[in-house]
Amino acid sequence: MTRSITRSLTAGLFSVALGALGLAILEPAWAADHEGGEGTVALKTWDQAAIGSLADKLQHQADGLRKEARNRPPEPVGSGQTEGLERYQNTLRSMESEARRLKLEVEAGKGRDDTLNIFKRIDELRRDADEEARRLFLPKATIDSIQASRATLEELRLYYTGTVDDRPDLVGPSKDKD
Repeated sequence: MTRSITRSLTAGLFSVALGALGLAILEPAWAADHEGGEGTVALKTWDQAAIGSLADKLQHQADGLRKEARNRPPEPVGSGQTEGLERYQNTLRSMESEARRLKLEVEAGKGRDDTLNIFKRIDELRRDADEEARRLFLPKATIDSIQASRATLEELRLYYTGTVDDRPDLVGPSKDKD
């Protein structure tokens, strides 16, 4: 009995050790696959004025998107769009607020290290907004505005991370007929 318990424990510890080794070997490959489709490019030289301008542009774009979403005609009852639209608007409100915060921090003379977490939060909110927008029936003009704000964020990304987000552009259902 003691011998089988010892074998079980030894086998269990060996399995855990092999599992940890496997994770250590597979982790870089997993991280590359799950990083979100980002490719590395050269990190742009920090330009305080350009960053402030891009943050201001992004703030206005997020505000415009939120106004577009708020001024939409009401959705038909039972369409399932109301809750999604509310989440989308809240995400855009947060994105606008964070972009304003980034602009103010950069204008106050803060650099990349001091503002990196704000940028990361904006990027996370943009991704959330993209996911929420994919579930909504949006006019083509709104989809174009979303893509313009994404392009602005990609310009900022070059200053912060030196990566480009090469995931496909937002392709959501549109009310407009092409």
